[in-house]
Amino acid sequence: MGALPYRTRLVLLIALDSVLVLSAILIGFLLIETNFDIFEKQGFIFSSLTLVISYHFFAFIYHLYNKSWDYASIRELAAIIRTATWSIVFTGVVYYLFTNLFHLSTVIVTWMLLVLFVGGSRFGWRMFRSHFLANKSDMKNTLIIGAGAAGRMIARQLQNNAESELRPVAFIDDDPNKKRLEVLGVPIVGNSQSIVEAVEKYGIENIVIAIPSLTKKELKSIYAECANTNIKTQIFPRIE
Repeated sequence: MGALPYRTRLVLLIALDSVLVLSAILIGFLLIETNFDIFEKQGFIFSSLTLVISYHFFAFIYHLYNKSWDYASIRELAAIIRTATWSIVFTGVVYYLFTNLFHLSTVIVTWMLLVLFVGGSRFGWRMFRSHFLANKSDMKNTLIIGAGAAGRMIARQLQNNAESELRPVAFIDDDPNKKRLEVLGVPIVGNSQSIVEAVEKYGIENIVIAIPSLTKKELKSIYAECANTNIKTQIFPRIE
């Protein structure tokens, strides 16, 4: 999606979301409203058109079509939830004003399906791009020292950059509370005393030290540990 011209991408996303919105409201009606024929239900057609129009309106309000889904995160998910919520609320209010009817269960189910369908399409693309399009056999296994903000930023960039030659496979961090946790799907395998062991276990070919706050003494100590592996080591500098 990211490589397409903006207008082409916009048209494709609008078309895709229109199908997803209609699918969500149709399935919502079928699950909740028993024994009804959609071709005889003017209310269904009216609410479907209202939901599609309101969805696209709020999608533009929350810049849903301007986001790069290759780097989708919680912020993008929040935009999807806001768009789905306000479009459902608007449709429910309009439907009530014209019919004096309000089906809360149908509204809730349709909202859940809408978030699931739209969110699934966006994050599914990100997963496909990250795990299949960027899965090159000649990539170098990379050990990132530091699972803080800098380390996470480097790991995310390496995972999302199809042209990168580095693949993050493990973190090293001295915080005992992070032991055995995962960051962006990459495990934290030990502390700075485990660098040599991690290099051998995970077939590491590149090391990145991503702790800009280290003192010179601390950096020298970690760098000395990395030197024992004879693996190329890079140091992430302070942003300032």
